[in-house]
Amino acid sequence: MSGAPAAAARGAGFTAGLFSDLAWTLAGQATAAAGVLVGFRLLTETLPPAVFGTVSLLTALATFARALGGFPVLQAALRHHPESAGAGRPHLFAAALRPELTRAALVTVGIALAAGLLGRLFFHASWPPFLLLAVFLAADLVRNLFHDLLNAGRRHAAYAAWAAAESWLRPLLGVLGALTFGATPAAVMTGYAVAAVVLATPMALSSQLRADLREPGPPADGEDDLLRRSMRRFALPLIPLALFGWATSVGDRFLVAGAQGAAAVGLYTAAYGLVNAPFATAQIALELALRPAYFQAVSAGDRAHERRLLGAWVGLSLAVGAFGVAAFLLLRAPLASIALGRAYRGAASLMPAIAVGLALWLVAAALERVCYAHKRTGGVLAAEGAGAVAFLLAAPPLILRRGAAGAALAVPVYFGVQLVAALLAARTAVKGAR
Repeated sequence: MSGAPAAAARGAGFTAGLFSDLAWTLAGQATAAAGVLVGFRLLTETLPPAVFGTVSLLTALATFARALGGFPVLQAALRHHPESAGAGRPHLFAAALRPELTRAALVTVGIALAAGLLGRLFFHASWPPFLLLAVFLAADLVRNLFHDLLNAGRRHAAYAAWAAAESWLRPLLGVLGALTFGATPAAVMTGYAVAAVVLATPMALSSQLRADLREPGPPADGEDDLLRRSMRRFALPLIPLALFGWATSVGDRFLVAGAQGAAAVGLYTAAYGLVNAPFATAQIALELALRPAYFQAVSAGDRAHERRLLGAWVGLSLAVGAFGVAAFLLLRAPLASIALGRAYRGAASLMPAIAVGLALWLVAAALERVCYAHKRTGGVLAAEGAGAVAFLLAAPPLILRRGAAGAALAVPVYFGVQLVAALLAARTAVKGAR
C-alpha cells in the first residue's frame, strides 16, 4: 500500500483508534470523577475542617514522596516501554526496571518515616499517621506501576476499571475509618492505607500484568545496564520536578496552614479539590488516550501523525479549560452546595481563580509531554521550574495578606508562567528533533 491509499488508511486508523481510546478513558475517568466528588461530600460531612486540613497536609506529603521517589522512575518506564516492547524484548525492560523500582520504594517510604520522626521531635506529632502513610505509599507505588503498564499496552478498558475503583474505594474507606475509630487523621489514613493495599494486591498477582515484567532469560552482557543508564538519564532532570510540582500543586497548603491554621487548609483544600477534579479527570483522560500513540509516533519518526496527535491534545485541552472556567464562574455556589458539606460552603468564593489557573495548567501539561516524547526532559524541568519560581514570588505575599483567598489568586499567576515556559520548551524540543 502506498501514496494516497496508505495515507487514508493511516488517517482512518488514527481516527478510529483515537476515539476508541478516548471513549474508554473518558468513561473510566467520568466514573472516577464521580467517586472523587462523592468522596469529597462524604469526607466534608464527616470530618471537621481542622481534621480534613490535617489529612490534606499528610496527602500533600505523600504527593512529595511519590514525586521524588516514584515519579521519575515511572515516567522513564512509560517512555522506554514502547521501544522495548516494539523490539520484542520485554525481558530487557524488566531487568532494567527492577533495581530502579526498589530504589524508588526506599525513597518514598523513607520520606514518610523521616517526616514522622521530624514531626515527633519538633511538633510532638503521633507516629501512627506517618506509619500508615508509609504503608499507603509502598502499596501505591505497586498500583501505579501496573496502572502504567496497562496504559502503555493501551489496555484502556482495564485501566479505566481500576482507576474508577481507586477513586471510589479510597474515600469510602477513609470515611469508614473515621466512623469506626473516630474523626482523626490516623483513622482516615487507616482507610487510605487499606484501600491502597486492596487495590495493589490483585494487580501485582495478575498473570497478564506480571507477564509484562517477566524475564524469560538473562539479557546479553551489558544490555540491561545500557537501558538502565538511558532510563536514569531520562529520569535525572525529573527529580527536581518533585520540588517544583509539589510547590505548585500542594505547597500552598503548608503556607495557608502557617498563616491561618489547619481549618483554613481544610476549606482551601475543599475548594481546590472540587475544582481540580474535572480538570485532572480531563488531563488524565487525554493523556491516557493520546500519550501511548503520541510516544509511538515520535519513536517511529512519523512526524505527520505526531503533529495530528499533538494538535488534538492541545485543542481538546483548550476547550475543556474554557468550559471549566465558565462552569465554576457561573455555578460555583450550587456546585459547592452539592459537593461539599455545610461547614465548607464558604469555599465557593475561591473557585473561579483556581479554575483559571488549572485551565492554564491543563494546556501546559499537554505541551510538556512533547519534551517527554523527544527525551528532552530538561525542557520539562525548565517549564515547571519557571512555575515554581513564580509560585515562590507570588504565593507567600498573597497568602500572608489574604490567607486562603490569596492562595487562590496566586494559582493563575504561576500556572500562567508555567504555560509560557512549556510552550517555549516544546518548540525547542521539536526543533531539536528535526
